Amino acid sequence: MSVPPPNFCDLDDKIFDSEGRPRVEIQDVLVRISSDVISEVQGMDIPLKVCDVWFVGSLMGPGWDEESDIDLHIIYDESIYPQPGLAKGFFAEFKSLFSERGIEVANREVEVYFQALEDPMYTPGVFSLMSREYLYTYPYEIVVATPGQEEEARYIAQRMGELVDLARKDPQA
Repeated sequence: MSVPPPNFCDLDDKIFDSEGRPRVEIQDVLVRISSDVISEVQGMDIPLKVCDVWFVGSLMGPGWDEESDIDLHIIYDESIYPQPGLAKGFFAEFKSLFSERGIEVANREVEVYFQALEDPMYTPGVFSLMSREYLYTYPYEIVVATPGQEEEARYIAQRMGELVDLARKDPQA
């Protein structure tokens, strides 16, 4: 089942085409990177049953900025591990070591994560690099706020901050 691209046009045009899909050349590079990572892990005699590879993160939504990186999630089946926690620990360490390599695509750092298929994830969009389709996009609707709405939003944010500060000072409040 194919999901349409995000329904807004504010995506990084170095990464996405005019229809909101990751550019083919970007997809190809991310597939090569993920294939190299998977081969590297398997070369360490670490069993890895890959279910999919996802391009996710803030770049998929309207909140991206120039500091946003490319989040590449290798989705795996954790049921093959007798102790899934050990596998998660290994993958977390591998992610840290991979980050030190400083690999970039389109002037954006690439972060590689290993994620069990069952683990929850919160992201504005999920693009499968295996099927080359969106699996999920958040149904954003661009709304222009009036000055009164902006003022009210600032007031609510200020009050929420005050409540958080109060809760930190006195958890019983």
